[in-house]
Amino acid sequence: MKVRITVNAKKRSIRKTENQFHFREEAISRAGELLGAKEGSGKLTESEYGTCVAGLLEALGTLKPQDRSLIEIGSECEPFLQGVLSLNRWARDDFRKANGQKVAHAAEWAKIRSALIGHSFGLLK
Repeated sequence: MKVRITVNAKKRSIRKTENQFHFREEAISRAGELLGAKEGSGKLTESEYGTCVAGLLEALGTLKPQDRSLIEIGSECEPFLQGVLSLNRWARDDFRKANGQKVAHAAEWAKIRSALIGHSFGLLK
């Protein structure tokens, strides 16, 4: 089964402001048929990047761990997508950058990585 998760923040800002996230999760059969969809949203005081991280964590919380899936993640927030691509490297390096500093939202990224164990994941094409 394939799962598409699209996460976006309402406000496009690098500053922490009251922001809303919205996610849509779609289950797709191997034949390409839509099996079901879930949507969710939330509100928090965070940047666009942090809001998307929180939205992805919320969306992954609705997945059943025993359903091994190909998870495709999409967003309009480029730094967030770069985080998704860096996730395995960050996990290997204890969520630290090359300069030794912790990545932003390291605890949340660690939870996302744990939720993705057993699944294949990449960016939505």
